[in-house]
Amino acid sequence: MFRTNIARSAALVTLLAFLAGQGASASASNTSGCHVVQHYYFAKAGMEDEVLATRIRGNEVRAALGLATSRLLVIKSSFSGHPADGPLKPGNASYLMSETVFANQEDVAKADEMLVASEDYLAVRTKMAALIDHFELAVRRLVGNGCPTD
Repeated sequence: MFRTNIARSAALVTLLAFLAGQGASASASNTSGCHVVQHYYFAKAGMEDEVLATRIRGNEVRAALGLATSRLLVIKSSFSGHPADGPLKPGNASYLMSETVFANQEDVAKADEMLVASEDYLAVRTKMAALIDHFELAVRRLVGNGCPTD
């Protein structure tokens, strides 16, 4: 069963890397410049601390592989609506967002290849899958000057 979960995780990582590349290659100018990869984790009820601990472990694996680690942001509050409609209502944002900055699309692809090859990282992804109800991924290109890839 563990191997099956690793295989599923590997397939998910490969799909996400492909989709990230597709989004980034929509125009030639999108492949260069600073890319920000954001992962949104919607924790199952009562699993918030474990989701955060698992994502911290993912950062440890990334660091051991020589990859950039992600900035982790835990939800404090969330609101949704349009100001013209009156007061905002409670939103449905993810519990945890991780954000990793890359100098270009090629660095995103290289990191994805290294992660797919890591059994430790695939184990983190398999564990995370059991802790969340929903997952979203966004790849953005930073507009403006500078690329904070420290």
